[in-house]
Amino acid sequence: MPNGANLFIVPMEWDLDGYIRAELRKNGLPVHLVERPEDADYIMTGSSVKLGSRLLAPGRDFQVQISEARGGAPVWSAGASDYATFFARLRSHGATRAAKTIVQKLRNRFYKATR
Repeated sequence: MPNGANLFIVPMEWDLDGYIRAELRKNGLPVHLVERPEDADYIMTGSSVKLGSRLLAPGRDFQVQISEARGGAPVWSAGASDYATFFARLRSHGATRAAKTIVQKLRNRFYKATR
């Protein structure tokens, strides 16, 4: 994705889209978040799956994909898990933690020199 690309983020489960938007702004990545898919160069979609029943630390696996708005060709995908052991639950977890991981992977792939 080039600098200044228009990105539309589709609403996702667990408000992951909102956390990703916040992380993109916080990290200052050079993308423009747009409100309508018609204005986008790229579209981000996502899903989540429960990781199973863990007694003390259940979790979810989040997956996101970015594709071209015109044509739908896949550009990038990444995943993040919010699973943590019992004591690791003291740090951030859930969709917040997944969004941080996903944005870090996006930055490393496309905007490594940015920061």
